[in-house]
Amino acid sequence: MIITDNFVLLAFPKTGTSYTTAALRSIHARRSLKGRLVPRRWQKRDFPRPGYSEHRIIQPPAPPYNKERSSRHGAYSDIPLEHRDKTIASIARNPFTRYTSSYLYLTRMRKNLRPVADIEILQGHYPGYPDMEFPDFYDMLHRFDIPNHLHGIQPVIELGAQTVKFINFYFRDPKSVLAKIDKAYIEEKGYLEDMADIFFMHQESLRDEFVQFLRKMGYSEQECLLAQDLRQQNVARRDKKESDLSHFYNEQLRETVLQRDALIFSLFPEYAQPW
Repeated sequence: MIITDNFVLLAFPKTGTSYTTAALRSIHARRSLKGRLVPRRWQKRDFPRPGYSEHRIIQPPAPPYNKERSSRHGAYSDIPLEHRDKTIASIARNPFTRYTSSYLYLTRMRKNLRPVADIEILQGHYPGYPDMEFPDFYDMLHRFDIPNHLHGIQPVIELGAQTVKFINFYFRDPKSVLAKIDKAYIEEKGYLEDMADIFFMHQESLRDEFVQFLRKMGYSEQECLLAQDLRQQNVARRDKKESDLSHFYNEQLRETVLQRDALIFSLFPEYAQPW
């Protein structure tokens, strides 16, 4: 996460946080004399950036490598108490495209990814792993990855991978929510009482919304233009067919996602529209 004088920006994975991080690094580096003199490509992570800090989280050892990992994807509960009264912002993304983005990242970077379970087990279920089709990838997330994020809780309804991670990331007491969430809780919007107060931008129009947010937070027009002009970061390669969601989802799988991730679609109904 990024902590500034005025706000905290939570970095929910696969939503465009590389772009917002790069923009804020550049803006705050230029607030120092050295930053105005040194080209951005020479500015290291520990380069002076007044009013800016990156709060990284140490994640406990997890299979299969069982090593501690440092992550910039800290959740609401990881925000230091002295900063929780600030505006808290983050980025929402269409669940359908976020699943496919994760899948494309797997297929492009399969040699460098941390498996969600023992490789021999995964290959037993998905011959040829890490080469796999999207339906198998979706099944793998829910069969092997999501149980690791449920804290030993068995929810009363089937939850999508993104909903489980969304609850863990943005709710004040994720365990209590995972234990009680049901259809009525979603339909009656009971989640609004349990969720932290987050200002969401949309990944699909992130550049414009982020610049508007910076203006609201008191950034100068020159700084906003720097963010406006910065190119996108870490964009997955897609051919023409991969930009078409119907290439990945049949009607049955689409309905499965709508049901399992109903909480997110309730919060962001624009994402539930047919494509």
